[in-house]
Amino acid sequence: MIDDLLMKIKERFENLPDNDELEESFLAHLKSLSQFDCEPVDYDENPKVDFPNEIHVAYAVCHPECGIKEFIIDGSTQRCQQCGGTMFRTKIAKYNLVK
Repeated sequence: MIDDLLMKIKERFENLPDNDELEESFLAHLKSLSQFDCEPVDYDENPKVDFPNEIHVAYAVCHPECGIKEFIIDGSTQRCQQCGGTMFRTKIAKYNLVK
């Protein structure tokens, strides 16, 4: 089973459009999978964060085969935490943040 998946991954990589950014993203996902559940814990413990006054929140769903539904912050690509697929935004609403 794993050999079939790895072969499909290799084929997909070889058939990507000629786009360095897309290739880098693809390889970053593979690197993430290679560290699955044993990622280094090397985060900045005290980052300087400036929260905005308002944000857009989306209700997003994954493809029917997966079925995950969740709220996400709108504005960038969101990968499903269950299967790794791209979440589809169904509705978006603006929220004001309270400090």
